[in-house]
Amino acid sequence: MSVKEPASRRIQSVDRAVALLRAVAEAPAATPLADLADRVGLNRSTAWRLLLTLEHHGLVDRDAATGGFVLGYEVGRLASRGGSASLVRRVRPTLTELAQQTGMAVVLAVPTATDPIAVDQVDPPDRPEPNMVGWGMPLHASAAGKAWLAFLEQPEREELLRRPLARFTPSTLIDARALRRDLDEARKTSIAIDRDEWDAGWTAIATPIVDDGAVVAMISVMATTPRLTEAKLRTIGRQIRAAAAAAGAALG
Repeated sequence: MSVKEPASRRIQSVDRAVALLRAVAEAPAATPLADLADRVGLNRSTAWRLLLTLEHHGLVDRDAATGGFVLGYEVGRLASRGGSASLVRRVRPTLTELAQQTGMAVVLAVPTATDPIAVDQVDPPDRPEPNMVGWGMPLHASAAGKAWLAFLEQPEREELLRRPLARFTPSTLIDARALRRDLDEARKTSIAIDRDEWDAGWTAIATPIVDDGAVVAMISVMATTPRLTEAKLRTIGRQIRAAAAAAGAALG
């Protein structure tokens, strides 16, 4: 149980920064400085300095199209570290079994306010791979990101697709129409694939974990591109869907 300290014991600037952060979090879309200042009862100069400080620490970010403020990557990273322990504990046996089946690295990622974040990874025996835990995974260019994006409600998905689509490699899908077709296919099959789209030379295949009708996490299998042939992807597609079903049952 939290205990509310009297205002005289609190630091006013921190109170104001927290109020701004909450206002950003509760807004349905990127919000201009003036609106945020009005919501928390601050003058614009004070609100601006506090938002710049929050932005410096990654707690808020500015929407490239509107200049309004949204929650930053660091909020999701901190939340995933603190709030995913139970999820990781329940799903870890499934990840371990899948890594043994495939002989490839298996990554668990969770959605955040911006991009999914990897919260656990199991490597196959005697084959350590680059550790992804703590990394943000781009929505449009990672298998986990696309597995989440594919299952969002249409208005929310379209809102995210209005953001600039960064090009990471020559294979990155930055055309929104091509990406929509890719996402529609992923929704039909429950399988999303990133072949050299985020990191040239690496391929990943992912599927969502559903709990009580909502996507709560994504499982990815990743390896160097030559190892993930089309035939291998088909086999792993079956294995990863079965793993996601087992993980969902473990959560439920």
